[in-house]
Amino acid sequence: MSWDEKLIKQAKKIVKLYPQKRSALGPLLHLAQSKDGYISDDSVSVISELVGITEVQVKSVSTFYSMYKQEPTGKYLLSVCKSISCEINNSNSIIDVVKDFTGLNNNETDEEGLFTFEAVECIGACGGAPAIQVNYETVEGLSTENTLNLCEWLKNETPDLVVADELQNKFGGTKSFDWAIADNSGTTGSVPGFQTLNTTKDKK
Repeated sequence: MSWDEKLIKQAKKIVKLYPQKRSALGPLLHLAQSKDGYISDDSVSVISELVGITEVQVKSVSTFYSMYKQEPTGKYLLSVCKSISCEINNSNSIIDVVKDFTGLNNNETDEEGLFTFEAVECIGACGGAPAIQVNYETVEGLSTENTLNLCEWLKNETPDLVVADELQNKFGGTKSFDWAIADNSGTTGSVPGFQTLNTTKDKK
């Protein structure tokens, strides 16, 4: 196994949470992605040993769900919603702004490794359409102008921590609803933020 001892220990703790080892497959794939930014062949091999299934079975799950990436992504994963609520609220223009700024087509990463662009299905922000996620941190109520401002800010400031509340305050508009609780935590990479996987951090 090429995972280090600390990661293996963390993985085994996850496996013990489930009555059957194979039930830990999803969380272990998230753990693998937090390690490399994508699901590497090496991680597939390690996970298959940990849960007692074949590498083909691990791969079939990791390739079925689009949030499990099969190739490295850029520092900032820009996911623009293209579902019906966002589409009727001008998401196509938001997509055009992102594509023009980054020079990328769907599921492409720039040579600098800064941006990856993807047009995705519903991200659960229908009431605040159109919406975008930056490393899975959601910004709602975007205009084309603020989308451009967001892209420029990411390129110029290159923040290591992406926080949804901060992005919403800087670049967003109408939200689906107000949580009424400030949240200063964000993601530390182009992977979903989970406290148990150490992919979140509080902004000070």
